Amino acid sequence: MHIKRTCSILEDFQESRLRHNWCLPGRTWACCLLCAALSVLSSCPGALGGPENSAPAQSQSGPQPGRPGPLAACGSAAEQFRLALRYEHGSGVRVDYARAAYWFRRSAMQGYAPAQNNLAILYRRGAGVRRSYVRAAKWFRRAAVQGNGAALDNLGLCYLRGQGVPRDLGRAAEWIKKAAEDGYPPGEDNLGTLYERGRGVPRDYGKAAGWYRSAARLGDAPAALNLGYMYHRGLGLPRSARRAAKWYQIAMSRFLAGSATPGEALYGVGVLYAEGAGVPRDYKAAAKWWQRAAADGNVRAMRSLGWLDTRRLGTRKNYRQAMYWWRRAAAAGDYYSMGGVGWLYEKGYGVTRNYRKAAGWYRRAAVGGEAGPMRRIGLLYLRGLGVPKNVAKAKAWLEKAAAAGDPHATQELARLNALAPAPEKKK
Repeated sequence: MHIKRTCSILEDFQESRLRHNWCLPGRTWACCLLCAALSVLSSCPGALGGPENSAPAQSQSGPQPGRPGPLAACGSAAEQFRLALRYEHGSGVRVDYARAAYWFRRSAMQGYAPAQNNLAILYRRGAGVRRSYVRAAKWFRRAAVQGNGAALDNLGLCYLRGQGVPRDLGRAAEWIKKAAEDGYPPGEDNLGTLYERGRGVPRDYGKAAGWYRSAARLGDAPAALNLGYMYHRGLGLPRSARRAAKWYQIAMSRFLAGSATPGEALYGVGVLYAEGAGVPRDYKAAAKWWQRAAADGNVRAMRSLGWLDTRRLGTRKNYRQAMYWWRRAAAAGDYYSMGGVGWLYEKGYGVTRNYRKAAGWYRRAAVGGEAGPMRRIGLLYLRGLGVPKNVAKAKAWLEKAAAAGDPHATQELARLNALAPAPEKKK
């Protein structure tokens, strides 16, 4: 596996928008509608307690913790959505993803786009429901066609990852662009990343920086971090250490103020310490922040901890610990970490060397478009390690890796072609 340079941690963070873009509630009912709903309360069925049981009707004193309010019990999509958020975030009740999914579903079935988006996220995470990328994509699409910004962005990410739909970078860019043009900050940041990486759109650092700036001005913490990186590297903008430091500091303050989801914020601060971006470089501090993010379920943090455990950067190498983190991230669908697990099996680092298992993990990572694992499996075919020796298959995998941007694969192909016997001339 090709080990990335240190600054790839910040580059990988630009992919951290492969996160859950949640919808938050807004104002729902005018006072007159609220009064009208309450006037028919006596004719409503008893309040439901969740997926399993029915709860007794509410007292006149108002909704009790853990019980639906009268509007939710009567079928108000907006109130059902709010109740689901309480169960999902543990607001006044115990966190209960199954009940959150139940109420999100009831709201979503009425066509309420924010609930459809959040139900899809639970399916993607496997929280309260059995994980299903197909169902997640279905619900994202239902919300997206209604113009919901988070769903537009999330559906684009489904196409980017190939989760629940065929992987298609062009369609991914189309949906994410719709979210960005609708003024959705995470969508703007994602579109900037696509332009910076040249994924689904032509690479254009100027446009990337423009979208980062737009999202950052709307208060988006990761976009501020990415904009600082563009100034730091002089990509699409004049190189400026002063402006880079300014945006790094803004990103830090926003992360610490909780402008992003907890896991993402913790991970983002760790990235700043790993890069020395606006703060002194400190890998031990980065590891502490990433461990807190990983405890919150942040997959990127798990991936980065595995990366850190394979290097001597403030800590000793710990391949067994790297395997632990990469396996956890791989179980959550992180393709880079799948390649990392394969690399550990191929090298016999922290585990017994097993080329067959290495090849299996490389194949799984290759599905997500990871170039390094494509190259590694090509070399396994070339040498007959864990798979039958097959030069044709080796060449095919190396060509895929080269097309995905792996420079080492290009070099391997050149060597392979140089060793190939020249075709015989016809007499």
